[in-house]
Amino acid sequence: MLPSNIYPAAEVAANVENGNNAVKAHAPKVEHRRGQTPSKRHQIPALWKVLGKSRAVFMVQITKTNEVKANCIQRFMPALYADTNQFWIDFMEQVNILLDSRRFCRESKALGAQPEHVAEHVVFLGSASVKKVLREGVQSTLGASIQFYKERFSPAEADNYREEAEEERIADQPASNETAI
Repeated sequence: MLPSNIYPAAEVAANVENGNNAVKAHAPKVEHRRGQTPSKRHQIPALWKVLGKSRAVFMVQITKTNEVKANCIQRFMPALYADTNQFWIDFMEQVNILLDSRRFCRESKALGAQPEHVAEHVVFLGSASVKKVLREGVQSTLGASIQFYKERFSPAEADNYREEAEEERIADQPASNETAI
């Protein structure tokens, strides 16, 4: 067995020729700051990965219906989500962020659309669109394309994860200490 300080002849010759500028063959090629590898610097959440892939497929479709949009999501969802309910929980969490904005709800209603439906479509457009709508408003961001966002594309079960739907469901149920008359 060779000792670990013995180097191949080619490496020794290169070190002799280059003098102090020699680089060892075992030295790392790239230095990483703070011990992070390039893949761990920024991780995109699974929701946005699914929506990004779905959006890319949806944009090249000839017929851009809500059914096609839902099918695009269903195609990529199983790759990153073992449970479809978890996807819709994450999706509706982003919808709820938009619905928490009074300005968003007011502008959507003024344009003749239900805020819940518009919010679903804005989330499908991506995180940048969500931020832009919150910052600049619905009309200036979406413009006339809001006419395409008047119908929902998510399944009815997804409504269980909206905050307003949960509040309505709780309000409909009698309290446990109330007695039925």
